[in-house]
Amino acid sequence: MNKEIHLNNIKLILSNDYESVNLLFDNDTILFVNQNTENLIYLIESNFNIVNSHYKHLVTNYADEFIPEELDYLSCKIVLFYLYLYNSWKNTYRKQNNRNLGFKKEDFNNPSTFDIIFKYYSLKYPDNWIDKCSKLLDINKEELYRIYKERVNFYNF
Repeated sequence: MNKEIHLNNIKLILSNDYESVNLLFDNDTILFVNQNTENLIYLIESNFNIVNSHYKHLVTNYADEFIPEELDYLSCKIVLFYLYLYNSWKNTYRKQNNRNLGFKKEDFNNPSTFDIIFKYYSLKYPDNWIDKCSKLLDINKEELYRIYKERVNFYNF
């Protein structure tokens, strides 16, 4: 049986698969091993509230430049990335067995978070993605460009 949750305008569909949960988002299915639907819904909603509030606060002075639905989408994308990552570690590595799956504040400055934001805005707004990203990440354009170049070098693009 499927369960639907709504994070503002974002719809997620969850279904139990033995001792795991399949989650459908943005035409992708993500498997959360050794999870149950209720726990996963709680984790997604609480982590989404943390991430979404953070980004909406950062763009308060630029509200007319940011579309709330896009911030919701990015927040959800970031939450699901880390939740999948941490859940995978928890189930793969013995030392991670008791890992807390809550979103960590330091992940706002993680290169993977930057990658998600860079990719989204560079594809959606090729002419002003640097401006949007610098405001959303609360860094100046020079710093953003430096980080972006590091990420490009990391992926050898």
